[in-house]
Amino acid sequence: MVDVHELRRRVDELAARDANYRVFGASSHKYRFHAPVEEAVIAALEGAHGFRLPEDFRAFVLTVGNGGAGPSYGVIPFHGKDSEDYTDYKRLGTAWKYADAHNPEHLLWGDEDDQGDDDQEARQRAYWAACESTGAFYLCHHGCASRSLLVVSGPQRGEVWHDETANDAGLYPAVSAAGARLTFTTWYLDWIDTELAKLA
Repeated sequence: MVDVHELRRRVDELAARDANYRVFGASSHKYRFHAPVEEAVIAALEGAHGFRLPEDFRAFVLTVGNGGAGPSYGVIPFHGKDSEDYTDYKRLGTAWKYADAHNPEHLLWGDEDDQGDDDQEARQRAYWAACESTGAFYLCHHGCASRSLLVVSGPQRGEVWHDETANDAGLYPAVSAAGARLTFTTWYLDWIDTELAKLA
């Protein structure tokens, strides 16, 4: 696991190179962090809902900050009542269902009996219902209803996934350029490295 203090140093490096907030979303979070969470608060949530945060994210919220600077509009505070947080906290202990990309797009298709807008809305509701995000919480939003999540329960625990259900593209794991699945730390560092390269 990457030292969280080193991670914070890398954010400071990016902030110093981006004083005019050219990086997408930086003008929103301004490379600042919310106050860290106390251990007792996290432990109480974990105990109440039957999950444990992945160790790297746990260290982040306990030491660096509970959300703030990060990809796009920044990391959403964990259990911080953010308007973009659609996490079902009571079901974080339920295992994440998917091992690979999941997009039941066939549910969106019509047929010759399509009755118009009502049928389309029903299909859309069925599609969203078939793309459950239980066992994961929302990490950030990228605009246009695109979001990233961190899985906390089940075999994929610790992986970052993308939620593109609002754009009919389903749920799929975040991966590096080499195809490796990303954890919170590797996802976060990938953001820093990508933006530093753009600013070079």
